[in-house]
Amino acid sequence: MGTNLATKALLKAHSVSVLLPHFRTTLNTKYSAQNVLLGTHGTFASIPSPPDFRKRGNPDLRILAIGHWGTYKRLETLMEAFPMILKSVPNARLIVAGANHHTKAGYWESIQAAQPKGLPIEFLGYVPEEDIPQLFQSASVLVLPYDSATGSSGPAHQACEFGVPIVCADIGDFREMAAGEGMAIRFYEKGDAAELAKQFIVLLRSPELQRQMADHNFAAGVEMTMTSVVKNYLRWFELHKCKRAMRNAGALSGPLRFWRRALRTTEA
Repeated sequence: MGTNLATKALLKAHSVSVLLPHFRTTLNTKYSAQNVLLGTHGTFASIPSPPDFRKRGNPDLRILAIGHWGTYKRLETLMEAFPMILKSVPNARLIVAGANHHTKAGYWESIQAAQPKGLPIEFLGYVPEEDIPQLFQSASVLVLPYDSATGSSGPAHQACEFGVPIVCADIGDFREMAAGEGMAIRFYEKGDAAELAKQFIVLLRSPELQRQMADHNFAAGVEMTMTSVVKNYLRWFELHKCKRAMRNAGALSGPLRFWRRALRTTEA
């Protein structure tokens, strides 16, 4: 009940933006909304730089996991998969970046404490904004080891900005994101450590596949810079402004015709 009321209240706005097609479909069909824009998450670089492959696999193949950890973004499956990856890709290295979710204090620290000594895993914690480019530019692959999703993924868009391949849990929102925005993603069955390891091994043992996916994601990133995203929003706002004006003009045409007829009758 509360969710329905909140949604109806939000839809009173001139426009509501969502990032996945099924969100717009739900609002259009369930609430008869006519003001929902399907937008794009976008990337932050105005002029993206192509990936520099000299920074990758030199000498380690870096697997990057970044996020706010502890709720639906979890590390257990990834930690289970990583020793399997090392057996086939001994120069793999796992980088875990980001903070705990505010409701899960101490989560990533507990994961770190549970790992066997000597594994090439680095827990960075919070990474300052100015260090993010280097973090992604040196990564061979980004992993999204989630149990669920709440929509589009910020780290996935950052991977496109820097031309990084993605391995991701097979979640409906991410399938839709990949298809809608042209991302190169290898999916694994959610919670399946062996399948996750397999996807990594195939990718990390193939420099050609890494380059193909990196180039593909960079090309996708070029199409969704913030400049392009803002231009699309402005075009959409202008279009709907014109539509509203036309609808208002149509709504007035009936009464105007009535008063004109009445005036002609009076004059006669």
